[in-house]
Amino acid sequence: MYWNYGWVTESPTVVLGSGTTKVSAGAHCRRQELQNEKLAFLIFAAFAARGNPSAKAIVQFEPAGSGFVAGTPQARWQIDASGIAIRPARGGSVHLRLEGADALRLHGTRPGTGAASGYAELRADGVYPGTDFVVYGDPHGGIEYDFVLAPGADPRAIRISFAGAGQVRLAPSGDLLIGTIIQRKPFAYQIRNGVRVEVPSRYVVSGQSAGIETGEYDKSQPLVIDPVLTVADLPESLRAISVDAIAADSQGNLYAAGRTAQAADLFVAKLSPSGAVLFSARFGGSGVESDAQLAVDSVGTVYLAGNTDSPDLPVNSGAKTGGGFLARFASDGALTGAVYVGSEKDRVRGLDADGAGIAYVV
Repeated sequence: MYWNYGWVTESPTVVLGSGTTKVSAGAHCRRQELQNEKLAFLIFAAFAARGNPSAKAIVQFEPAGSGFVAGTPQARWQIDASGIAIRPARGGSVHLRLEGADALRLHGTRPGTGAASGYAELRADGVYPGTDFVVYGDPHGGIEYDFVLAPGADPRAIRISFAGAGQVRLAPSGDLLIGTIIQRKPFAYQIRNGVRVEVPSRYVVSGQSAGIETGEYDKSQPLVIDPVLTVADLPESLRAISVDAIAADSQGNLYAAGRTAQAADLFVAKLSPSGAVLFSARFGGSGVESDAQLAVDSVGTVYLAGNTDSPDLPVNSGAKTGGGFLARFASDGALTGAVYVGSEKDRVRGLDADGAGIAYVV
């Protein structure tokens, strides 16, 4: 048995599924499953890759005990002989240490601004043979540090460990994810004829630590390896997510749908193969939405289905008539239609879409 919905708004007219939405208790559905934790990591990685361009901060290192401290909008940073301790404003802490290195003998090399007695840059010489360690502020509210290698120094000696971080993971973008801390993909370079020339580099993760692997470069010249540490500033609605469903399209884009801990709404997000967020959207009303189901058709239209007790979902027309819903999003994330599904006692348990742009709800 099929229920046909013609979705019409006053202006313009919106028709889902080329005029027909077929809802069937016996329709075949493909259902892809992935552990919530893994999907949550992928979405976190994608949002982390966006950075926080709105946060601007002048970072200044003030003497404190045997080391230095700095404050940014996202975290408090302490740099001393043992490494860099990061205490995010939202809780948790991570301690970065240089494995196999001598204790950091830090000294200020560039005075800070204003009346304070701090520094804009710190330096520790010879942390590894032929390798110096330089710490300074990132304008987006993080801490940047350089490994400055003299000619002939071996970058394979560098090993960075992260205590208190939980699992250290490598994002699709090449960044390291350490709790809510992000260490950006390393940027390595040499200066040739006054021009900065990039040297290929990447992290190699093992347990709670990471080394740095580089491509070919001129070993008779100095090499600089430049990571950036920052604190993830995810949208409030996505800081704690529960992923119920995933899908993928023929271009390798990943789609995820589920609930957040801070809201009773559902979300749907689209990520590129490299992990960049292409869109994210929330859907819901004044009640609770649950049991997200997800499908993507051959032209990139995204379908989200689930169960609801909200009487005021943004449907195309009519009052609440069913216990389920079906919503359609364009390939750019714009909501293009929604309907209630079934009766008040019906529950949505599955969703699929075919090559003709027709959605099937179980």
